[in-house]
Amino acid sequence: MPRVPQKHSTLGLKMEESLPEIVTKEGVHIYAANPALAQQFVEVVNEFPLLWTDKGLIDIPKDEWMKIPLVEGWQNQKVRARAYPLSQRDREVLDKTFDSLHQ
Repeated sequence: MPRVPQKHSTLGLKMEESLPEIVTKEGVHIYAANPALAQQFVEVVNEFPLLWTDKGLIDIPKDEWMKIPLVEGWQNQKVRARAYPLSQRDREVLDKTFDSLHQ
């Protein structure tokens, strides 16, 4: 089966359209205006190929799990939620889509 390239996340950052892009065989996307700098990044990727390999979920022992302290009474707090603002037409499309998914 041929490999289908996945759209990589920009983590909400706006990408500069004029920057050249290099995609390594590991799938690492490198953007740099300076070709020498881009080549240095390529060399780092090539030097540590296992770093870029997805090995799936990591089994972390329970005693090493991160503890997150919660604010006292957090479960009694009201969270202000509101619908994403949409036009009437967009709301109808969204409602129709959700209704078809929940049948």
